[in-house]
Amino acid sequence: MATRVRVSSGSVSIVKSGSVSPPADQGGVLVDDTIAYSYVVTNTGNVSLTSVTVNDPTGGPVTCPTPSPSLAPGDSLTCTADTPYTVTQDDVNAGQVTDTATATGTGVRGGESPPSGPSTVTIPAAMVVSVSLDKLAIVDPIGEQL
Repeated sequence: MATRVRVSSGSVSIVKSGSVSPPADQGGVLVDDTIAYSYVVTNTGNVSLTSVTVNDPTGGPVTCPTPSPSLAPGDSLTCTADTPYTVTQDDVNAGQVTDTATATGTGVRGGESPPSGPSTVTIPAAMVVSVSLDKLAIVDPIGEQL
């Protein structure tokens, strides 16, 4: 009789989103607009997780709630960036703001999952066109009367 061994494996997936403030009703982000990032992390493995960590190199630190008592397989939780990202002139010059994040989970027995596949958000920049006009005038001096 063969013995079956169930392999416990932790894995997570991540879906990142960004919310622009003020709302990007001008056709895209402008310098000094802010983007608040959030991340939905789903337990795609077959073991419960006691914690989830998001790695966002550009966005900075991310806070994830502690699952209570754990994050069961198939369940999700939402993490948020600690600080909104402020759009720079370089972002506008590039025509967009692009940011990518990954996630990992820690199982109830302490093992860490491999990093999730990356999730990328791209937010277009507003096309701002400016025109300048230089005006040149030539003055014809009035001659003296004799």
